[in-house]
Amino acid sequence: MALSIFVPIAYIVTLFAALAAFSKVYRRREVKRLQEYQEASNVESEVNAQRAIYNALAAIQEDFPDGDANDSGWVVPRATLQGALIARAVNALKSMSELRSDKQALATLLERGSVGDDAAVLLETMDNDIRKEVMSIVREAGRFDQSWSKLIFQSANEILSNLRCRDILMDIGKQREEEAAKTRQMGLPVPTMDAS
Repeated sequence: MALSIFVPIAYIVTLFAALAAFSKVYRRREVKRLQEYQEASNVESEVNAQRAIYNALAAIQEDFPDGDANDSGWVVPRATLQGALIARAVNALKSMSELRSDKQALATLLERGSVGDDAAVLLETMDNDIRKEVMSIVREAGRFDQSWSKLIFQSANEILSNLRCRDILMDIGKQREEEAAKTRQMGLPVPTMDAS
């Protein structure tokens, strides 16, 4: 008994219909995921304190006159606006640092097959958002002084390094107490530091 010509045609039609259905469902899912991310990022941008503070101060000081900072045209002091912009740059650098470590972890997980490609797409979208934030900060810094737009991230990086060192120093006492508690639990004497 010979196969009819309609059997391979039916197989091909079924295959294309299944692929078309999968493609449609997959695209809808990706669009929905992207919309959820955009909604979450909009909420996050409203919650981002440094950006919100700077935007509020900049809205008060609608235009930036070229006069002295003590000039009556400045409603918000120039130093206050610049400080808020540096705080925003420090926050952007923190986000970039966290994203860089997340990318390394994601690359390892993708290699193992533990997560899907959608996580990589989401991380790439976050990376693009941070780049837009950086460009916005550079533009705003250029409004104060053209040379400052080149130096703002250098200053922000120094501030961030200082904050990290300060956090480490502040945690030393807490770590010492934890280690002393563990030593006491083991029944050993806790060494003391003599200031001699």
